[in-house]
Amino acid sequence: VYFGVIISAQAKTLEANATMRTETIFLVQLLEQLHFLQKNLKDIGEEAILQNYFKALDPEKLFFSKNQVEAFKNTYLPSFNLLWHGGSLIPGFDIFAKYCEMVQFRTQWIEKRLQSPFSFYSHETYDTERKHVELENSTIGLDLAWEKRLLHELLNEMLSSHSPQTEEGIELEEPTTETVLTEELVLKAEETARKTLSERYQNFYKQCTDVEAVDIQ
Repeated sequence: VYFGVIISAQAKTLEANATMRTETIFLVQLLEQLHFLQKNLKDIGEEAILQNYFKALDPEKLFFSKNQVEAFKNTYLPSFNLLWHGGSLIPGFDIFAKYCEMVQFRTQWIEKRLQSPFSFYSHETYDTERKHVELENSTIGLDLAWEKRLLHELLNEMLSSHSPQTEEGIELEEPTTETVLTEELVLKAEETARKTLSERYQNFYKQCTDVEAVDIQ
């Protein structure tokens, strides 16, 4: 066992207050009546607004599945224009709450996965430009994407630990092939890399728990 960390901190339950609702009504009217949009939000397309919100939260498409996104659209698109003009921020808060739930789920999944062996002999590839890929259809597809991502990041961390380093501007001697292939050093590098990834994603989840309602608005 490498970590034994339990992700127990819960994201706060966030809600819009009366001031936020008033500000939203004013902002929508301002955008439509002045020269910012020159058209109302209905003409822009409620689906485009929701889609941009999902992209902002999950740009690499690693937390929301296609099924989840479609479920939110089916729930809120029919009344989206009415909700906004009434100052309601319910869609944004509900989607963000689900996002934090998925980040917590994925962080727990990562902690468990990092305690199991990885194979470094496969010929798989990982697309680091996931902004351009399609949404995964289900959690199973997301699991496969994360499996590749973790392997990619694990290898990067291990290799960086053996790359030439500099001290006070002087490049140190590169490790020899024999040193790089020493089993003890490789195992130590892998253990360090696993701990680094664990801390990285714990901190990522903490960002969700630290968010305040005004940040979502």
